[in-house]
Amino acid sequence: MAFKTTGDLEDDIRHALIVNIGKDYYDAGDKGQQSKIDDLAEALKGSIVEWVKRQTFQITEMEAPIHFPPTTIKTKVKGGTINGGATVTATGPMPITGAAIVGPADGENKTSIKNIAQISQTINKIDDDRVGSAVTTSEVKLLRDADE
Repeated sequence: MAFKTTGDLEDDIRHALIVNIGKDYYDAGDKGQQSKIDDLAEALKGSIVEWVKRQTFQITEMEAPIHFPPTTIKTKVKGGTINGGATVTATGPMPITGAAIVGPADGENKTSIKNIAQISQTINKIDDDRVGSAVTTSEVKLLRDADE
């Protein structure tokens, strides 16, 4: 018989125990015997949930979309020297043939920036050396039981 979950760990454990001892045997038992099965199911659920909460899991494969709408990334240029060969856009393109001093300025992204954040031990879609090493530094912990 294939296992089908009820969606509740305690009910699933109770059902597995009843199937193991036989439904007829469970139904024929008195309330005291049935409550022992119920108590055992509750205790096993609590033990499993607490054990899982103590574990630290690692993400081995993950992709998540990243989206920065226009004007959400603020930048500040402190100023400095630009050597020849660069083109600066001010009131129009201005080729720089020698060194130029650029003053401080604020900026922001003009268009949306969309990409993915990735952790993977098998493929690197974003060409970033940190993708693979992120597997060993990632952590996932269960903070609470869904029934709480």
